[in-house]
Amino acid sequence: MVEFLDKLKNIGFDHATCSGISISPFEVEKIVPNKEKILAATEKKATQINDHFTQGFYSEEERKQRMITIQELELVMKVSPKFSACEFQISTLGATKGMIDIALKTAEAGYLTRRLVESAQSLIILSPDCGTNSISFLTENDLSLEKRIYGRYLAQDILNQKGKIVLARNTLLLEKEIKIIQDHKVMEVGVFSPLTCQLVDGICQKCYGLDLSRPGEPVALGTAVGIIAAQSLGEPGTQLTMRTFHRGGIAGDEDITQGLPKVKQIFDNIKPEKDEKAILAQFSGEIVSVEEKKIKQKNEESGEVKTYPLGKKIAARVNPGDLVKKGERLTGGKIDLEEYLEIMGREKCQDYIREGVRKVYDNQGIDINEKHIEIFARQMLSKVEIINSGDSDYL
Repeated sequence: MVEFLDKLKNIGFDHATCSGISISPFEVEKIVPNKEKILAATEKKATQINDHFTQGFYSEEERKQRMITIQELELVMKVSPKFSACEFQISTLGATKGMIDIALKTAEAGYLTRRLVESAQSLIILSPDCGTNSISFLTENDLSLEKRIYGRYLAQDILNQKGKIVLARNTLLLEKEIKIIQDHKVMEVGVFSPLTCQLVDGICQKCYGLDLSRPGEPVALGTAVGIIAAQSLGEPGTQLTMRTFHRGGIAGDEDITQGLPKVKQIFDNIKPEKDEKAILAQFSGEIVSVEEKKIKQKNEESGEVKTYPLGKKIAARVNPGDLVKKGERLTGGKIDLEEYLEIMGREKCQDYIREGVRKVYDNQGIDINEKHIEIFARQMLSKVEIINSGDSDYL
């Protein structure tokens, strides 16, 4: 066996360098004859993206993701003869940093997996039904409704236009049931989820739903769904780093910034620096004014005008006359989860955690079932603080 492995190694090293296909930068002009028109179109597209961001159509993260694509195309197109020494230096430095980040961040991704396992290892399917009356309402967003509800149990009856029950509460939603929902054009479905489970130490079968490794079968009692969720998020977390191999340069650097650190920021509840923290609307109402160092908003219910001071590192994303809802970001920057929880409440905060983490993986083309993220959103909000001793005789 040792001799065989040695021969296999030698063959691998011998032939690894025999085939290497590359493209000379001087061939780009021949490959793309209408390069100037493409560059002009990308410049126009970049301006349009910034305009739409200013008008509030895109979030800061969405704007960055769209700009990455534009910048990547520009770099390819500008190679010879329009690639200046400065641009060449920037691109090579970006690519070098991406390679270094691969080595450093891969260990970081492994560390994230370990901590995810540590925080959720006690979550096991312990009971068939926790008896909860809570409902998680799901609608279509970036994901289709059928994808979001597949494998979950209905938490309320689905009725047709005549008020007749077409799907009863406690039905497991598989392909057949989802087809009925689509046929009746239901836009919102109430289901059980790990976020609704009332068990203290584990999760019940009904709130978890389908065993994702066994299509069509409910999850079995004793399944360690916490560890499964940690592995499902942690292993692709390494790929958030590895994706730099394929993108490189500016785009790769941006992936590292927006990818793994974003997941860590949410799961670890890392409080942003004062100058980097996003300002959230404390109530719904109209923006009265946007000045260099402050934003003023009028409460639509009480008429009160509140002044939000602007930091040095964040810019306003609203304009005078805009109507903003409670909890919306008035500026760029990072959201403080504790502040968001205080303003919007438990359910909205859990929704934000679920959406924020899922979008990071989605942007990298990694498909993550929402149930795995919900398990950690549940864990993050599973503790309470005693603020009043009351009249209890117990410690």
